[in-house]
Parts: sequence; structure tokens; C-alpha cells
Amino acid sequence: MKYAFQDLVDLGTKIFLAAGLNEEKAESVSRLLVTADAMGHTTHGLAQVPFYVKGLKDGTMTIEGEPEVLQDRGPTVVWNGKRLPGIWLAEKAMTLAAERAKKYGTCTLTMREAHHIGCLAAFLPAVTEQGMIAILATSDPSGKAVAPFGGVEPVFTPNPYAMGIPTEGDPILVDISCSISTVSMAGRLNAEGRRFPGKWVQDAEGNATDDPSVMLSEPKGTLLPLGGQEYGHKGYGMALMVETLTQGLSGFGRADQPTGWQGSVFLQVLDPEAFAGADSLKRQTEFLAETCRNVKPADVSRPVRLPGGKASVGLRAAKAEGLELYETIMKGIEPVAEGFGISMPSPL
Repeated sequence: MKYAFQDLVDLGTKIFLAAGLNEEKAESVSRLLVTADAMGHTTHGLAQVPFYVKGLKDGTMTIEGEPEVLQDRGPTVVWNGKRLPGIWLAEKAMTLAAERAKKYGTCTLTMREAHHIGCLAAFLPAVTEQGMIAILATSDPSGKAVAPFGGVEPVFTPNPYAMGIPTEGDPILVDISCSISTVSMAGRLNAEGRRFPGKWVQDAEGNATDDPSVMLSEPKGTLLPLGGQEYGHKGYGMALMVETLTQGLSGFGRADQPTGWQGSVFLQVLDPEAFAGADSLKRQTEFLAETCRNVKPADVSRPVRLPGGKASVGLRAAKAEGLELYETIMKGIEPVAEGFGISMPSPL
């Protein structure tokens, strides 16, 4: 069943309003969750609604207030997010960074103690539509699910890293994590009695497996870094980079031994006009994109795609024709909506 894009945004907004957020925060969080679903990131879209509402109820997500500015030098900014809704904070931060980049050529903002910021790719089009490059990364210094390469004890969260690159057509939207998969995906697969497509996790003894239940049983297993047990030094290196950018530059991280959700964020916007120019950038990125698309595929039924290609198409289709959600999402939202006396939207 498909639902109108705006109906889903309105549903989420009503739920978050009922949970205590103001209109601005509730709409921002809901819109970007629905955007994530439309882009295909279904574990980080509306599936997060019950988790966010629980956070608002138990106080792990702050309802009211603004981020605290710890430092502002113009092109560099540091915020304390005060556990406010991470999606709203990240959108607010990206807007500020884009404005500052037009003035200074580039702007970098780091943030400590935000709540979960959701799907990174959802924030990128707002910047690439302005012809600028966006870089975004996040980590949770209180969370541990990913083992460093060669180890069996968790140290990192999946530590996603994303980059939005403008071209003459749809932007290139890179959104990857430093682990092969995520905790959310492990939970979904386990609940559905399914397995990972490959040996993406390991049990507590270090045996690689495709069984997601090792992430939930005791002693818990760990997510493998990108590259798995053979080449996981690559994902391990990325995880160290992300934690340096997000926690090191924001001045708060694992060394402080935080508890509860403590989202750390790094974002940067670059205006190509401050470098060789927007036209020069797009000339290079479009040539590169077209070259990749025209490469002979290993399987003729699966032509070479660019990162974010399906996401852009999916977002346009969702807004024009409606959005079909992952089958378990509405089942998870319905009791939350009913608890607030909110009616579910009718499918198209």
C-alpha cells in the first residue's frame, strides 16, 4: 500500500507534537524520517518513531530549547546539542553551514550531545541543490557495537559518513558506515527470522557468521568493520577518522565515559565558487558520473549506478506517486498513534 508523502509527514508531526515537541522540531524530524524511507533507508526512517517517542517520554531526548554555542569563529562552529532532537539539530546546523560557506567559502560545524540524527543522506540534497558539497558524519561515544579489526570486543558504533556531490543532473549521495551493517538491521533480520547476505557479524569468540542473533544473545557478538575479517582494517580506519572528527573536534567523547545517547556530529559545507568555481566542479563531477554509468557491467541486467541514484529517483517518485513503506513500519507506529488518539492515514 502506498501513502501520500505529505500524509506520512503529517502523521509523524502530529505524533511528535503530542509527545511534546514544538511545530518546528516535530515537522523537521518527521519530514526527514519520511525522506529517509523514500530514499530507501528504511531502518532509519519512520521505523524510528517509537524509539524517538520513548526518548521524549523518558527524558533521554530533550523537548525544549536551542543548542548551546560553545565556539563561533565564523567558518568554524561548535555546538552542544543538549540531547535535543538530532534530526532537527542537524538540519539547523546544515542550513547555518551552507549560509556561512557562501560567505567564507567553507564552514565546518561540530556538535556534541545531540540525539540520534537519523539517515545522513536525507540532509545532503538541501546543500547539493545549491551547487555546494556537503560532508556529514556522526558517532555515539556511549555506544559500542563494532569491534576494531582483529578484536572481538565492541568499541565503536557504525559511525556513518556521507558526502553530497553536485553534478549536472542528480547529485552523487555517498552514505556509508564504517561497519558492514547496523544494529537496527540486525534487529530487523532477527525479528523476521532472516540472516545477513554474508558473514557481516561475529560471535563473542570471533567466528564470522551471517546470523544476526549473535548481536542479541549473551555474550553479545559484534558488527564487523567494513571489509570483514579479511579487509576490515579499512572500516576500522574509517571508524577512527569519524570519531576524531565528531568527538575529537567537538571536545566530548569516549574519554568522558558518557552514558545514554550522546550523538556527536561533524558537518562541513564547501562552496566551489571559493575554489575553481561551480562550473568547473560540475564539469568534472558530471564527466566522472557519466564515465561510471557507461562502464560495461558485469551483469547486463544490473547496469553500473552511482551512489544516491536510486535515492533521488525514490524521493521524486514518493512525492509524485506516494510511498510504499517497509511492511513492518506502520505496525510499529500504529500503537504509538493510538496512544495519542491520532488517526492513521488512509492509503492511496
